[in-house]
Amino acid sequence: MSLTFPRDLVLEMYLGRWVDVATLPESRRLRQVEPVTVSWGSSSEQSKALAPPSTAEGVLHNTGGHWTPGNPMSDYYDYLQGRNVPTRLGLRVSRDAFGRTVASGWDFSDTGDGWNVSTSGTGSTAVGSGVGTHTQPNANAYVITFLGDSYGDCEARCSCNVQIANITGGSIEPLNLVQRYQPSGAFAGEHYLLRVEMTTAEAINLSIHHSTLGNISGGTISTGLVQASDRWFRAAFYAEGQTLRGKIWDAANPEPLGWQISAHHDRLSGGFPGIRTGIAAGNTNLPVTARYDDWELILRRHSGELTKLQPSWDVSHKVKTAAVKMADVTQRLGRSQRASLSSAPRRYLTTSHSEMTASDFWALDEAPTAPARGVSALGKAPATFQQETGVSPNRGAVTWGATDAVHTAVPGFVGLNNGGRLIFPVDSSGLGSAFSAMWSMRLSPDAGAQIFLSTTTVTNRHVFFLYTDGTYELFSNPSAGVVSSGTITGDVGWADQWVTLGVCAFPTGAEMDIRVFINGVNVGGGFVAADAGYAGLREILVHVPQPTTGGQGDSYFSTLFVTPQRFDTFLGSEFLGEKVSNIIMGWPGEKSGLRAFRLTAEEGVPFDYWGDLGQTRAMGPQRPLPLLDQLVECAEVDGALLYAPRYTTGVAFRGRRAMAARAADCTLSYSANMVAPTFAPSADDRPTANLVKAERTNGGHVFVEQATGPMNTDDPGTGPDAAGTSPAQTTVNAQSDAQLGDVGGWVRALGTVPEVRFPRVSVNLRAPALNDVAGLTAQRALLALRPGDRLLVTGMQAADVYRDLDQLVRGGKETYRDAFGHKVELNAGPYEKYRAAVYGDSASRYDGAVTTLDAQLTAGTTGARNVTTTSGPVWTTAAGAFPLAVVIGGERCTVSGITGTGAAQVMTISARAQNGVSKTHPAGTRVYLADPVYYC
Repeated sequence: MSLTFPRDLVLEMYLGRWVDVATLPESRRLRQVEPVTVSWGSSSEQSKALAPPSTAEGVLHNTGGHWTPGNPMSDYYDYLQGRNVPTRLGLRVSRDAFGRTVASGWDFSDTGDGWNVSTSGTGSTAVGSGVGTHTQPNANAYVITFLGDSYGDCEARCSCNVQIANITGGSIEPLNLVQRYQPSGAFAGEHYLLRVEMTTAEAINLSIHHSTLGNISGGTISTGLVQASDRWFRAAFYAEGQTLRGKIWDAANPEPLGWQISAHHDRLSGGFPGIRTGIAAGNTNLPVTARYDDWELILRRHSGELTKLQPSWDVSHKVKTAAVKMADVTQRLGRSQRASLSSAPRRYLTTSHSEMTASDFWALDEAPTAPARGVSALGKAPATFQQETGVSPNRGAVTWGATDAVHTAVPGFVGLNNGGRLIFPVDSSGLGSAFSAMWSMRLSPDAGAQIFLSTTTVTNRHVFFLYTDGTYELFSNPSAGVVSSGTITGDVGWADQWVTLGVCAFPTGAEMDIRVFINGVNVGGGFVAADAGYAGLREILVHVPQPTTGGQGDSYFSTLFVTPQRFDTFLGSEFLGEKVSNIIMGWPGEKSGLRAFRLTAEEGVPFDYWGDLGQTRAMGPQRPLPLLDQLVECAEVDGALLYAPRYTTGVAFRGRRAMAARAADCTLSYSANMVAPTFAPSADDRPTANLVKAERTNGGHVFVEQATGPMNTDDPGTGPDAAGTSPAQTTVNAQSDAQLGDVGGWVRALGTVPEVRFPRVSVNLRAPALNDVAGLTAQRALLALRPGDRLLVTGMQAADVYRDLDQLVRGGKETYRDAFGHKVELNAGPYEKYRAAVYGDSASRYDGAVTTLDAQLTAGTTGARNVTTTSGPVWTTAAGAFPLAVVIGGERCTVSGITGTGAAQVMTISARAQNGVSKTHPAGTRVYLADPVYYC
C-alpha cells in the first residue's frame, strides 16, 4: 500500500540532466541531516492575491565537497557556478522494478500496491524476466493496469520496450500513462492518458487524451523519436488540479528539462494512475507485447530553482554539510530590479503572428530624453516633426513623452499643437493589393486635426478632417468629395477621450473601396473612382492646426500601425480592426484570467488555471509593468489567488468562481484523532473589514459599508452584531468604475465573517488514525491540498465546537523530520463566503433576515413556535423548501414548515439538538438559516 513509512523523499537538480542527489555514490551523495521543510501558499489566513514564493529547504550531508560552490574538484563545478539551478522535490509513493514472476496479472508492486487489470478483447498481463508485460492479440483493443489507490494529483513514470522493428497496418500505442482512471461509477472507464503513438513509419507522436472525449491537448506533436526493437523509451505524465502535462524520451538519454505537451480539463478530479497499451484498428503485428520497467509514482512537493547552497564544516573538515534552499519562479520574477514588459502594442504588433502582419509601426512612446524619437519599431524610416510653413514665423511644436491618467497602456505618447506636423514615411512595397492603418489619438476640442494619407499615385490621396465637435469627414483625391462622415466621440466632443481611428483601402474592379474604423468598428465608407485605380499607401501626415479660439490646441497621438491586411478580415471571433484597436488601447475589457493566460504564454512561463477563464472579471488597460505585477493586477480584479504549482516551475491562477461552491477536497475527523490537539480557535479582530474603499487605477472610487448584519460598523455594545468601524482599502485595474461595488463588496464579505476562526490546522501523518485504509485516503487528499481548496474538519465537540469546521486553504508547511516523521500545518480561513448559490440546487438558500423567538423555547421541545422578522425578507412558506435547517442560539434544529406571510410567522420545529447542543433559549434569541449561500 502506498504512502507508508519510511518516507521516500526524492530531491533532484538539473545538472545537465536530472540528478537524484540521494542516489549518487557516497562521496557525491546529499543525505538529510536536519528536517526538510516545504512552505507553500500564504503563511496566514489573510492572503493577498499573490502568495509568497513557495520554498523547500534543509541541511544535507556534503561528504565529498561536491556541493561546495566554487570547488573546482566538484563534478558539478560548472553548474553550481550559476544561479537558479532547476530543482524538484517529490515524495515517491509507489515503485516497481518487476523483479518477481506472475503468470497472470501484475500482483503487487515493490511498495505493496495492488495492480488491477482492465482489458478489451483478450488482452493479458504477466510479470517475468524483470519486466511487466501487456499482451494484446486484437487490433482496436487495449490493456490497462492501474493501482488500487486513488489520487487527485500525482506524477506517473515508466519505461517501455516493444520488440517490433516494422510496424504494419496501423499504429501501436504502448506507454500510454494513465491518470484518474474510473473503474466504476457514473464515469466508469473514463481516464486521461498520455497517448504515445508509434506509427507505421515508426515515428513517435505525443498527445493528451480523455478516453472518450478524445484529444484535449489541441493537437499532436512529433517527438522526433523513432521506434526500434531494441530501444527503451521512458515517459512521465502528471495531473495537478485541472492541468495535465507529459513528455517522452529515449531512456538511454537524459530526461528533457521541461514538459513537451500540456492540456487543461475539468471532468475528472481524481482516480487511479496506471499504464495503458493500445492497438489501433488495422494493425497486423499481432499479438503485440509491451514490456514495462521502473514504474514510479511521485507526489511532487515542490518545483523551483536553487536559491541557496551554503556549505559548512567542523574544525576537522571531516563533517561537511550544505544548507539548501529552493524557491519557485515567482521569487525570481518578483525581484526589485525586474524589467517592465513592453507596452501591449509593442509586445504584440512587433511580433510575428499568423493572423497579423505589420508593414510599419511607430510606437511614439519615446521619452523626451531618448536619443532618437519617432523611431520605427520595425527598424524602418522614422517619423519626423515639421512646423507649419507658409506663415511667418513658422509655427507648431512637438512634445515627446507626454502622459495622462487615461491612456495608461503606453509609457508615453507624442503631443502636437499650434500647427505642428508629424510625417510618417510608409514602406509601400508590401501594400500592392490592400492597406490598413490605425492610430490612437486624443484631440483638442479647440483645434481638431487633419490626417493626410498619400499613396504611390500622386493624384490619389485621402484626407481626414477631424472637427472640434468630435465629427469627421473623409475626402478622397480630395476633389472626389466626401467618402465617409460621422461622429467619432458621440455627444461629448473630444473631452479628453482617447479613440482609435483607422482606414482600410482595397481595389474593387476599377474602383477603390475605402472603409473607416472607429475604435475598431467598421462605420462605413465608400467607393472611389480613382484615376489610377487602387494605390498603396506611401505617407501619413498628421497636422494639428492653430486654434481659432485661442489656446495651443494640444493634441496627442500614439501607436501608428500599418498592415497589408484588411481590417474587415474576420479572425474567427472578431475582425482584425477590432483586435488592432484593442491592442493599441491595451486590451481594455479583457478578462483577467485570459490576460494572465496570454501574458504567461508570451513570456514562456508555464500557467496552470482553474475553471473557465472567460468567466473572470474585466480588466482595465494593460499597463507596461513587470510580468508578476501584471499577473497580480489580474488576480486582484477577480479576487483570485496566484501561487506556484508543485509539478512544474510556473504560476497558477485560481479565480474566485473556481474556489466557490466546491465539495470538500479533504475531510479530517478531529474526534478520530486525525488532527493534532494543538488545534485552537482565534476570535481576534485581525481580518475584520466592514468599511471598504474600492478604487480603480486612474479612476473613481466607492465606499462599501457593512451598516447592518454581522460585524457591522455600529459602535461596539450598541447591538449583538456591532463591531465598530474597521476600514480597509483596495485598488484594482478594473475596466470601469461600475465594477468597484463588486470588488469592495467582496473585500467586505471576507472581512465580516462572524465565525470563530481556526487559522492553523496541524496534522501528524504518522498518527495511527491516518495509517489505516480510511486514514490513508485522507492522507492522499491532504497532500493534494493547494491554495483555494476546501477543508472540512468534523467531530469537534471535544474542542467545544458544535459544527464542522469549513475552511478555505490558503497555504501550508510540510516538515519531514526524517524518513519516519512527516507533519503538515495548514493555513486557512473561513470558507463561508465561498458557499455560492448553485442554480437548480434545492439546498442553495440565501439568508438575510433578522429573526427572533417570540417566547422561550425549552430544551428538547418541538412543535409550533412564533417568530418575528424585524428586518430583511420573511421566511419562505413554500412546501418544497422543507425540511429546513436553522440555528437557534447555536443549536441546530430542523423546521418542517412555516406559516404566515408577514413579519410574524410560525415555525414548526420537528427536531432539536442536531449538532449536539441542547439547551433552553429565551425570548429574543436569534434564529438563523443554517448553511446559507452567498453571491460570489
